[in-house]
Amino acid sequence: RREIGIPLERITTVANGVDVAQFRPDAAARALTRARLGIAQDAPLLVASGRLEREKGFATAIEALALTRRQWPDARLLIAGSGSDAARLDALARPLGGAVQLVGHVPRAELGALLAAGDLYLMPSLCFEGLSLAVLEALACGLPVLATAGGGAAALRDGVTGLILPAQDAPAWAAAIEGLLANERKRRALGALARQVASAQYSQEQMVAATETIMAWVIRSRAAE
Repeated sequence: RREIGIPLERITTVANGVDVAQFRPDAAARALTRARLGIAQDAPLLVASGRLEREKGFATAIEALALTRRQWPDARLLIAGSGSDAARLDALARPLGGAVQLVGHVPRAELGALLAAGDLYLMPSLCFEGLSLAVLEALACGLPVLATAGGGAAALRDGVTGLILPAQDAPAWAAAIEGLLANERKRRALGALARQVASAQYSQEQMVAATETIMAWVIRSRAAE
């Protein structure tokens, strides 16, 4: 607004929308995805997704998993995506054996099932993500989201639908992960609220309706000129 001089009253924000029918808690998809990837049904599973670039902070997720496995030796991490940082991340993950799986690019049609297999979603980004569609999709799947201020603050309610954590601080991330894994009641409560917020505020239907409302206002305004 300051840069181009548009009055504040003429600016409206339309939030990203997610397909809450595709991205949803799904017990059947959870079981099938875990079986396909060789992950035990009761193993704690962390999920992350995005471009495999340094600024996405996935190294912190791997380092946090290494610390978490001291108390939760069965904990696993799935990272979906591709990019120039894949080889470095693979090298970081190698000492953990098969605990970290870099599954590469996942088609959007299959991403909901992958998210549904998880227990927590991680967004350790070092850059500002805005209203992250990846975070919204995880919320819609009923996953508590752990994110940096830049990675998820726009979509998260800290302590309500997830947790805001410091960037590049693997011990802090491990402590938060361990705390939620140890407290199933809290984890389920956060996940249930995450789903409610995504459905109530960030559905595709709401995005379309908001856009149509703005377009109708513009048409009426021009007709009245």
